[in-house]
Amino acid sequence: MTASVKEGDRRVWERPLLIVGFLSLAGAIMVAYNNPTTGYELSMYTATPIAVWAAVGAALIMALCVAFVSPISSYRFLALVLAACSVFAVISLPLIRGYYFYGTADPLTHIGLAKTSHAEN
Repeated sequence: MTASVKEGDRRVWERPLLIVGFLSLAGAIMVAYNNPTTGYELSMYTATPIAVWAAVGAALIMALCVAFVSPISSYRFLALVLAACSVFAVISLPLIRGYYFYGTADPLTHIGLAKTSHAEN
């Protein structure tokens, strides 16, 4: 017996879950942007507000739930986009929270070099 998706066989929870996931990710980015760095921080990740981690985690969990369960390819694609955006938001936290290139031994050297090489072109 093969599983087929019929027009009336849609799950009603996928679309609202994706909407809440995207709103959660947007809220996480807004909270991170509104809480910039205030000085030297030993760890950028521990200085980031807990609300950011909770919202990004919720968005990622919602995305993975829809991606693994949904038989509808458009919902699966949107879920994978949400998951990718959630991961990209975590990677982009230094830029979102206002960190900047400090020197050659700085852990964000690659960002400074990317800005420098982009500005020359």
